[in-house]
Amino acid sequence: MAQNYVKSGERVTVVAGPGGAQSGKFYVVGAMSGIAQTSAAEGEEYELDTTGSVYEYGKTTAQAWVQGTKLYYDDDTDTMTTTDTDNTYAGVAEQPAAVDAAIGRIMLLRSF
Repeated sequence: MAQNYVKSGERVTVVAGPGGAQSGKFYVVGAMSGIAQTSAAEGEEYELDTTGSVYEYGKTTAQAWVQGTKLYYDDDTDTMTTTDTDNTYAGVAEQPAAVDAAIGRIMLLRSF
């Protein structure tokens, strides 16, 4: 291993912004994004899972997902969507989700 190796970038330590962070919620921190592993008060550190993991997350209803569909985070509704306009790239659908499903599975992929 390289002498200057620090750690895997699959999880990074970030500082909670206004309102803090809630475990299991998707957050955008600068050019990074991912799922909070723990809850933290504003100004406290928490771990952000940024890539490779699969999570169940709220999805925009009226959208069917096929496996591998690109997904974006809609911070207005706190859901994943196939709509890229004004939303943050989050990953891909890990498995299909029916049009009327409220929850879908997302595999996080690096957004930066």
